[in-house]
Amino acid sequence: MTNNGFSLVPTLTLGGPSVVSTFYVGGRERFSFKPQFRYALDFKPRYYIFVWLYKLFWKENFAMKTVTHLPALSFKPIGTTHEGEEDLWCRPAVFFPVAELLPECKLTPNLNIGIYYFYGKGIESDLNDNTHFISLQDDYKRLPLFGKWHLSANAPMYYLRLDDLGGVYLAPSVSLGKAGVPFSISSAMN
Repeated sequence: MTNNGFSLVPTLTLGGPSVVSTFYVGGRERFSFKPQFRYALDFKPRYYIFVWLYKLFWKENFAMKTVTHLPALSFKPIGTTHEGEEDLWCRPAVFFPVAELLPECKLTPNLNIGIYYFYGKGIESDLNDNTHFISLQDDYKRLPLFGKWHLSANAPMYYLRLDDLGGVYLAPSVSLGKAGVPFSISSAMN
């Protein structure tokens, strides 16, 4: 669950709290699939992203991945009336094709660094025509704390360009988890 619905691009939000579900299929294979579903707290859909990842090559300490989101769907509420009562239904409103490139280097068992490039093309008239997002990533994974508890953290610096507007930002996050437990508690700032 997120408190303000951060998007994939940390500067953008979904306008309110969100429940996030992510699944992985084929994680260690060359090809994998990672669908992500975000819902408002009343379980109306916010967006669905169907992420397809392909590892171009990988060695023990370096990987080059390509990613696409087909489809990436955002939902908008629409008001309808049924038997005199107003219902808010959501309909798919935005189809946003995305391409990503992710070179990543593993420096230690707990530290990866890399560059993340994301390009999105707005198809509908209410979207930005071109979105460019490039991020310098540092990823500290499963740093041991005590017992089975571990801490993960990152502080990516990124450049975001939405058509003619651009800027540089920082988006640190931290996550507390326990080995054998499929959930963690995270906090992100922007």
